[in-house]
Amino acid sequence: MTSLRRLPTLIAFGLALLPALLQPAVAKEPMAIPGTTVTLAPPEGFTPSTQFSGFENKESGASVLVIEFPPEAYDQIAPTLFGTLERARTEFAKRQIKVETLSEVDTPNGKIVLLKGEQVANGETYEKWMALFKGSKTVMLTVQAPEDAGLDDEQVVALIKSVKLGPAQSIAERMATLPYRIEAAEPFRVADILAGNTVLLVVGPQNVDPSGNMPILLVSPQLGGGPIGDKVEAAAEALLKGTVGLQEGKIEKRGPVTFAGAKGLSFEGSFEEKGLKKRFLQYLAVLPDGKFIRLLATAKADAFDGLRPAIEKTAASVALKAMP
Repeated sequence: MTSLRRLPTLIAFGLALLPALLQPAVAKEPMAIPGTTVTLAPPEGFTPSTQFSGFENKESGASVLVIEFPPEAYDQIAPTLFGTLERARTEFAKRQIKVETLSEVDTPNGKIVLLKGEQVANGETYEKWMALFKGSKTVMLTVQAPEDAGLDDEQVVALIKSVKLGPAQSIAERMATLPYRIEAAEPFRVADILAGNTVLLVVGPQNVDPSGNMPILLVSPQLGGGPIGDKVEAAAEALLKGTVGLQEGKIEKRGPVTFAGAKGLSFEGSFEEKGLKKRFLQYLAVLPDGKFIRLLATAKADAFDGLRPAIEKTAASVALKAMP
């Protein structure tokens, strides 16, 4: 199921303003983002990220994040999150994002809706811009920057206008760029790769499930930020409560787990979604660099135990790739 409300919260960053320039500071040459259909011209000072699909300015803490969904997801995401300012404010508020404005940008890809707002994280306020593109994939582009980065709206508009969309890569091509290996155990199958590092696995022939009936399994390394150190339980709880649909989830079991070759913590519990009683299983392990890798599986309560062996077998297959 590829739906924003069902995905774990993905951290997006932003662009930094280069002072004393009369025109938006955009790189001269567009750059392709590995594992995606997107080519764009990032601002000066931004380099391709090794942690997610996009670019980052390590000096300013600003980044550009690209998340791709199946093409059919556009008709679900566009009206829900980008349809009107009122709807955008309501839906993004559930993700702790305060949307301030909605505008349209004329681009080679047609008119693109651009949302601007802010989000408070770890006591710091970040400016955010979000845009949605329709191509061979549904593309959500998020720009985020600390307030003191001095980001200019013109830079963001120039960035959006530079976006070019190409043909979709195969699942195998995108999995080859992942920093870890994973094998889906039946009945799960790999449906998509999100943000260049998150694997979405589903049960059944469809990739999009507005009804919320489809079992899903997600594996995602930490997108950004510093090491979590020994604060595993606090981080695990924060991630769970930050996942749309699981804010009111009840943790019923806690215990140690080994995941991706690292020690961590397992949470299991129950929640409700669209009137359906469901269960979840979350693994959070701390890697040698102090950052985490996470697994989240959800399914209807009456189907969960039957899927447990496949969930555990898939989890056991996750292993970090050797760094070159």
